Amino acid sequence: MEEESRNEGQNSESRALHLHGKGFGKYMFEARGDQGKLISSLIPNTVEVIVDIGCGTGFYSKYLLEHANRVYCIDVDEESLLEASESIKSERLICVNASGSNTNLPSNSVDIVFMANSFHDMEDKGAVVNEVERILVDGGKLIILDWKKDSTFGPPRSLKLSEADYIKYFNRFAIEKSFDVEPQHYCLIFSKSMKQQ
Repeated sequence: MEEESRNEGQNSESRALHLHGKGFGKYMFEARGDQGKLISSLIPNTVEVIVDIGCGTGFYSKYLLEHANRVYCIDVDEESLLEASESIKSERLICVNASGSNTNLPSNSVDIVFMANSFHDMEDKGAVVNEVERILVDGGKLIILDWKKDSTFGPPRSLKLSEADYIKYFNRFAIEKSFDVEPQHYCLIFSKSMKQQ
């Protein structure tokens, strides 16, 4: 059954959406390594506000809470947000039913925007880029984790974005780092330059 579900997400190139975190068996919990340690390496100091855009059920949000006074969990799926709030149970986690292109957060109010395996599903990517730029403080960071194009897991290949694709979308940001996280994922860290207003 797991294999069937995984293959459905991989092989149906015409599907606009796919299931996040479902049907990947032990991969989700073992082969990916220690995600808490990964987040600690990406965010070594505590910041005021982190926004997890496309947070789903809050898989990464629980780790982000260890590095921020407040985490906004943003997603268009109300059911996933409910699961996130019920499983994480923290007053510092604020679940917001909104899109990545219209978070309803104040301008220049966010220290870090985090997106894991989600930007590829967002319809108006240009509007999401503009929204990220709007809500980030000057010098704020954008951290992206996503599936490698040649990964055997994740969304259909036609939906996957390469590191070069991200660099084109976020071309008004400075790229700080680009590296492989593990065999299936890569990470990009961008910063918002003070010149961008």
